[in-house]
Amino acid sequence: MVKAFLAVFLRECRRIISNRHLRLICLVSPLLYGIVLASIYAHKRINEIPVGLVDMDGSALSRKAARWADATENIDIYRSYDTPARAQSALVSGEIHGFIYIPKDFSRDIKRGGEARLRVAADYANVVVANPILLAASDTAGALSAEEFSGLAARYGLVRRRIENLNQLVRVDVRPIFNPQMNYSDFFIPGLIFVVLQQIILVGLAFTVAEERQSRKVGEVYRLAGGRPGALIAGKAAPYILLNFGTSLFFIFGLLPRFNLRLQSGIPEVLAFTLLFVTCTAAFGLVVSSFFRRTVDAFLALMFFSMPAFLVSGFSWPSYTMPWFVQAVSLPIPSTHFMAWFRMALGAPLPPDALLAPSLRLAALAAAYFCVAWFILRRPFRRRGRGET
Repeated sequence: MVKAFLAVFLRECRRIISNRHLRLICLVSPLLYGIVLASIYAHKRINEIPVGLVDMDGSALSRKAARWADATENIDIYRSYDTPARAQSALVSGEIHGFIYIPKDFSRDIKRGGEARLRVAADYANVVVANPILLAASDTAGALSAEEFSGLAARYGLVRRRIENLNQLVRVDVRPIFNPQMNYSDFFIPGLIFVVLQQIILVGLAFTVAEERQSRKVGEVYRLAGGRPGALIAGKAAPYILLNFGTSLFFIFGLLPRFNLRLQSGIPEVLAFTLLFVTCTAAFGLVVSSFFRRTVDAFLALMFFSMPAFLVSGFSWPSYTMPWFVQAVSLPIPSTHFMAWFRMALGAPLPPDALLAPSLRLAALAAAYFCVAWFILRRPFRRRGRGET
């Protein structure tokens, strides 16, 4: 059994090195994805978003509000406009991503103790850009309100310490867990790189099995395995498990630290969890490969897999908000049971048993997929090995 496994294993390693398609899929594409991700998300946060200003009040207080808004790290007052209509045109053209509108009598309303509005228009076609604009405007309004409230209250003889206590009767102490810097890239990148890795494993295994069947070499590999389907399946999968686990190590210790993302939980536990994910994905890939007799069919089918797998995994959108049938579809996909927990392991130390439940699910799925692959693939491989049509 061991000898048969090693024979198939070494043959598959030689195929990965000698076959230009497998080289591109398994060796080149992970590096290309790493370079692209490192380039796109190099800045981690979206700062100094260009916004416009429409100041219809023209007072010292409105100019102070504009200066304070411009001083926040999120936005940059790119240009002033005479009317909201011109600012709207600039937003539609892409010159700015939002604008702050300060209405007439803004200063007068505040000095009279009334309510003044700092109006904000933001391009919510892109939530990633619009949210920082809204946050900057909210911070500016809060700071301005606090200062003006202090000035108004002082007129009525309240001491400054008492004013500060009245101004903040309830204080909010926000402590973001698993993403303390609240960076969008810290949220997005870990899931993206591993859904890419999942796609690479699936395509690689589907291609190698489909090519064996297409080129009628199934009998050759079956005889090399000594007629043992288990040795054949394990020998075919093992090179992809080892190679892509190595790619995972490159992502974890090479790529992610470029974004200041480092494992905060126990390294042995997380690496074992990652190896389980890679193994489960390889077993899933063997099952998927059984449906294709031609390499082109494998490519055409799997090219549409990665994005739906990412969306239904619950990584970017909570699973509990999805319809039950979407949640059911996501359960057999390995990334569903890996990405969210891996992201947490990057953000904060996890209890020792935190990865136990998803690890057991991945192990159960891997065992089930290997059994299904053995049951499905043994017949065509055995038939070809015996010279049957």
